[in-house]
Amino acid sequence: MTVQVTNSQRKRKSVGSAWLGVLTTLLIFVASFAFFLIAPIAMLLGALLVHTLIMARSKAKSGRASTAGSGVGAGFGAGAQ
Repeated sequence: MTVQVTNSQRKRKSVGSAWLGVLTTLLIFVASFAFFLIAPIAMLLGALLVHTLIMARSKAKSGRASTAGSGVGAGFGAGAQ
């Protein structure tokens, strides 16, 4: 003779574990949102900073007196000279 015992009720989560699941899901959503939307903006700002630094160094090495606009007939209104 065999006896088969089954639990007819499904196991349910407690209120605390349900809230923990909701908070974990929201945390994952916010982290992925930050990664895909905020990180590219930060990378672009970093690239702009690097570009600005490189341009400032190249201007400092070449000297500011030899830049465009210092020659005869250059700049705005040069035709009136």
